[in-house]
Amino acid sequence: MLSLKEIQDAFTQNILSNDQRIVEHIIGTRKASSELRIAIYGNAYSERLIEAMANDYEMLVKLLG
Repeated sequence: MLSLKEIQDAFTQNILSNDQRIVEHIIGTRKASSELRIAIYGNAYSERLIEAMANDYEMLVKLLG
């Protein structure tokens, strides 16, 4: 069993570099495989970061498009 730090590190590596080692620790269902579930999480996390940056740095968003 992974420690909390190991789980957090594995999630981080999945988001930053698409490292799939965390997938074996995610429970899949009939509706969503473990791969799909981690992909949904990663995409949502990225979108929230973009939204937060856009809210805090409105002019930067305008400059970057």
